[in-house]
Amino acid sequence: MGDELELDIGPVAHGGHCVARVPLPDGESAGGGSTLVVFVRYALPGERAVVRLTDVSRGTFLRGDAVRILRAAPGRVQPPCAHFGPGKCGGCDFQFASLPTQRELKAAVVHEQLQRLAGIDVPVVVQPLPGDGVLPDAGALPDVDAPLPGDGARPDADAPLSGDGARPDPGAPPPADGSVRPGLGWRTRARWAVDLDGTVGPRHIRSHAPVPIDVDQPCLIAAPPISPVAPQRAAELLAADQQQVPERGERRGRAERRGERGERHARDAAGVRQAPGERRGERGERHARDAAGVRQAPGERRGRVERRGRGGGAARGRGRRREELPELTLVARPGGMVLSGGPAELDGLVVTETVAGREFRVAADGFWQVHPDAAGTLTAAVTAALDTARVSGGTGWDLYGGVGVFAPALAAAVGRTGTVVSVEGDRTASALAVENLADLPQVRCETSSVETFVRQHESDTVRQHQSDTVREHQSDTVRQHQSDTVRQHGSDGGAGDPAVVVLDPPRSGAGQQVCTALAALRPRLIVYVACDPAALARDTKTLLDNGFRLTDLKAFDCFPQTHHVECVASFRPAATESEPAADPAAATGSERAAAAPEGPAAVSVPAEGSIGTA
Repeated sequence: MGDELELDIGPVAHGGHCVARVPLPDGESAGGGSTLVVFVRYALPGERAVVRLTDVSRGTFLRGDAVRILRAAPGRVQPPCAHFGPGKCGGCDFQFASLPTQRELKAAVVHEQLQRLAGIDVPVVVQPLPGDGVLPDAGALPDVDAPLPGDGARPDADAPLSGDGARPDPGAPPPADGSVRPGLGWRTRARWAVDLDGTVGPRHIRSHAPVPIDVDQPCLIAAPPISPVAPQRAAELLAADQQQVPERGERRGRAERRGERGERHARDAAGVRQAPGERRGERGERHARDAAGVRQAPGERRGRVERRGRGGGAARGRGRRREELPELTLVARPGGMVLSGGPAELDGLVVTETVAGREFRVAADGFWQVHPDAAGTLTAAVTAALDTARVSGGTGWDLYGGVGVFAPALAAAVGRTGTVVSVEGDRTASALAVENLADLPQVRCETSSVETFVRQHESDTVRQHQSDTVREHQSDTVRQHQSDTVRQHGSDGGAGDPAVVVLDPPRSGAGQQVCTALAALRPRLIVYVACDPAALARDTKTLLDNGFRLTDLKAFDCFPQTHHVECVASFRPAATESEPAADPAAATGSERAAAAPEGPAAVSVPAEGSIGTA
């Protein structure tokens, strides 16, 4: 470790790095090949770089950081942040790339994952969010996006990638109009580690130690009010929690939070939700893990803050953490206000966010989109997908529903004669969803893991089928009596097969069990909101193998400067001659299950870029 190699950089890979290869000595092989893969950070495809090895323990591959660029790619820019670079902050991955280049990298990852794991070739375009649109990359920070000097000649290419190189002052005040450069200042929620000496910030890459953030050297992706107040808030947290801070060396593992399925979920530095053993950020960051809302009305974030009784917890994320250092949560609110504290200080605190003109109450340290335009953008994409389905009067499922961000769109799709069931495993988030959706009589909220809910529905469907078989041989009088009993006591087992499903799982995805069960129900439309391309690809493969086809895919850059990307994918049953063209609200999954085709649907890409079956 620490050795340096000159390498040609290959394609981007999932996780914020690119792939390079180093030849093996004669007679040696790795996985049957003559080269060893090196996952390289801080480099772009097509570049040649000096790579310092950082991990040689794996045997089948190496890790390294590009520490000097010998041949720069066209999309390279000077990173604006003094904290960015090899061995420094782990919060950003792509600050050395222009925003259009970053989106191209993320599109390539989504495409590669779907191709490799799901076996389909799908065109992908990652769209910017409204606040990170088409403004010049230089924006309010002059020369930030100037390419590295030189075209590969060593004397000019020896400039460092970050740290002491010439760059705009990252501590310079924002423009007078309060705006920030596109791609920066979007993180309205941060959860930073606090060290014994009061250092507060995101963690160093592959380390538990915090990066020192203050007014002079702020976190540039954090909302501008957050960095200046962080040191003082950290000192207050330490003073209140000094007895609970472990000595150095007594580290006990990664910080964790409880996720929507009753599991413990960590978050990575970008705020993206992760499964157990990983670090990610409600759906609607909502997900990512993330305080969301649309900046322009409708969808402007409101500033109301209130306190719930103790025990109310936080949406998507109460639960005792086992971190080695205390963590400080900071939430930027309108007007420059910043809420902050540890779990005890924020326990029961509820804020009000607004998406598409509708208010949502969410725990201050709970699960919500960190980019202020993310929830509105994802809601608009889900709404557009639902507009293509004829599901009026049917049943809609909102799985991993959080505080209910997508449920209003489902309620509009099924209408007042339909039914929406919003399923969320976190008790606090589910309780808040009940409050947030109280004006929609067709919506019912259930506190349950999605796996348990789907499994229970399968059992209820089997029992109902058995009951229907018996009823065929009973008198009309007995059947009427049973029907009356069901109406009076609600003992029919619940929701009915869904005509449409919206699901927004954590980073680990919905998984094979849930996707197989959903496909067996044969809903007219499945809308899948994904925060991880690999999980989306795996679940896409399961849906394809069970008779569905991918009909639309949209991707959004909800986390600029990082490798994370959000996708909204639509799936429909593959057409078969045996499946009648019936009203989707009336023809439910149990009636269509026998018509499900075997094997994956072949996907072709028409010239206009839509996705269809061949």
